[in-house]
Order: sequence, then C-alpha cells, then structure tokens
Amino acid sequence: MSPRLIRKPAAALLLSLALAGCSNSMNEPVQPVQPEPAVVLTTVEAAPTVVAAGSTVQLTLSVSNRGGSPVTLHFADTCQLLYIVRDDGGVRVSGDFPCGAFPTDLTLQPNETVQKTFEWRTVRPQASGSIPLSSGEYWVQSFLSEHGYESEPVSVRVE
Repeated sequence: MSPRLIRKPAAALLLSLALAGCSNSMNEPVQPVQPEPAVVLTTVEAAPTVVAAGSTVQLTLSVSNRGGSPVTLHFADTCQLLYIVRDDGGVRVSGDFPCGAFPTDLTLQPNETVQKTFEWRTVRPQASGSIPLSSGEYWVQSFLSEHGYESEPVSVRVE
C-alpha cells in the first residue's frame, strides 16, 4: 500500500471518532451566560443608639448593589441617599433636605457600596426653630429618593 492510502483512512477514522464524541454537544443550542441581575439594598447605622434629647446621632447610610450586573439609578435632583426619622406613632420628626434642582445619576458596579454620613439632631423642626424630642423610641430609615428602596428601620432611644 502506498503511504497516501494509509493516511486517508487513518485521518477519516480519527475525524469520525472526534465527531462522534462531540455529536450531542454540537446539536444543542449554546446558552449565553446571563449575569445575575442588580440587587439594590439600603442600610442605616446609628451611633449612639441611646441619647439625651437635643443631642446628635451620627447616621451612616449605605446603598449596595449585591447583584452581578451594574445598575444606574436616575434622580430628578441631587437628593439620592437620604434618611427619615419617625416616632413610635409613625409621625415624621426629621427635617427636609436641601436639594439641587438638576438631575443626577448613581451607578453601582456589582458588589459596590456607597456610603454617606449625616448628623441627626434629636429635635423636632418647627417654623420658629426646633424643640428637643420627647423621651421615647424613634425609628431611622435610609431610602433612595424616587426609587422606593428603603432600609430596615433602626431604633434610637431618646431619654
């Protein structure tokens, strides 16, 4: 036999064996890998959690993307990550925030966290100034304006 005849059958045999081993996977459609969707979470921490009326509590607000895809949040103004304080009856006792009147965006990459700190004085804003809060339990929440994301409330006790 000539070397040419031996090579062609050997090549054909190797090719058929290679294709036989791959025939199932070649017929199945390839599924694209989908990144995990963005999962936005907000949290708030307060320190100290027991204070005298009129004193200051440091609040650390966080927003995190716990998903596998970036997320961009659009805001109508400069207010993005804010907080609200309510008394035990659910009545708001915290003041308003001054916000710039131009649109802003917040982009969070996967597993990225952005934090902001605020100082909350335990007083009730009034038109003529402010008065110290009454003794009791107050609930602080962080939230993303315009997007509906809210943290679990954190308790601050005023004595």
